[in-house]
Amino acid sequence: MRILSRRDLEARGIRTSKVQLRRQWTAGKFPKPFQLVPGGPLCWTEEEMDAHIASRIAARDRVGA
Repeated sequence: MRILSRRDLEARGIRTSKVQLRRQWTAGKFPKPFQLVPGGPLCWTEEEMDAHIASRIAARDRVGA
């Protein structure tokens, strides 16, 4: 399992502010982050982000069909 930081998300094309990310995960539209240590940076698993990106692509394809 690979752990991704916010910088890793940016490298994957997810260039969103911390505030917007919080709004998205609070609304259930983005995977919730976790912290490896209390007070540490926000993290996501690579599997969660891959699944999220795949679901966004699938949603796009359903609309375009």
